Amino acid sequence: MRTRIRDLRRRELIEATRGVIAECGFENATIAKISGRAGFSIGYLHHHFAGKDELLAETIRVLYGDMRVYLSQALPGVTDPVDRLLIVLDANFREEQYTKENAFAWISFLARVPFNQEFIRLQTMIERRLFSNLMYDIRKILPQKRALAAVDEMATLIDGYWVRLGVSPDSISSADALERMWTILDRLLEGRVQARLESR
Repeated sequence: MRTRIRDLRRRELIEATRGVIAECGFENATIAKISGRAGFSIGYLHHHFAGKDELLAETIRVLYGDMRVYLSQALPGVTDPVDRLLIVLDANFREEQYTKENAFAWISFLARVPFNQEFIRLQTMIERRLFSNLMYDIRKILPQKRALAAVDEMATLIDGYWVRLGVSPDSISSADALERMWTILDRLLEGRVQARLESR
């Protein structure tokens, strides 16, 4: 992005980008369609973004930023590792985050990661932070080797449920995905999650 736009207009533009991708697919999403939906001139968009790839990268940054804000508000003061892990799962699957529009944007982004250096950097950052968020607490419960395996499984399944939403939007809800992730985490942590959920 050549210059930073105001947060409100940025949000409007991201909403328009997500909507057009969800309706048309990334290949058929054009700057003209996105600018029209956002109520911006094409020239205004070209002033801030070089093209669709930059718009898509900014969309992913905003979506991931929303998740980080949620975590920054929900995690402070929580010390129990199981409770913290449940919050990390909530951040990934809460209803306002886990939407088909976001999933379509995410799949479009992933498909381009191998061919775009900026996308590679962004995806690497997202993967590392997810690993860190999970590993920080899982290693307090499981020995190192098992903790690494558990984090790998959790991260893979989180990605998998997002891809599934994008491929088949009506097949799974936010609540369904979250409950299934609780079940998987409960297995990995040998019943600690179910006990915690029952005590809520």
